[in-house]
Amino acid sequence: MNAIAADPVRKATRNRVDQPRLAPTGAARELLANHPHFRGRADRFRLELCDGALVVEGVVPSFYLKQLLQQVLRNVRGVRQIQNRVAVVNAYGLSSHDSRLAAQSETTGTCQPSAGNTD
Repeated sequence: MNAIAADPVRKATRNRVDQPRLAPTGAARELLANHPHFRGRADRFRLELCDGALVVEGVVPSFYLKQLLQQVLRNVRGVRQIQNRVAVVNAYGLSSHDSRLAAQSETTGTCQPSAGNTD
């Protein structure tokens, strides 16, 4: 058997994730929990479904991981759009997200129009 075909994470990222027993946020969290780059870190992301858009918040150390996170979540059934509000932080501090994070920490809900990152 082909190793790629046997890997459920790779297969799930190529096709729609069909997990009827889970809500879209639960399916998204399960995908992250089983992904090699996010295994053991899935609980560090806040996931919320708002009118078909999956709002993702959290912190990662590179832009690569921010984009990979979005790629992993793009095939969750019931999600039409991903609002990637994940901040990129490295050992030297925040990237260009300082003011956006400060503004978001003052709000209570995440179901608000994003000022960018609506991929």
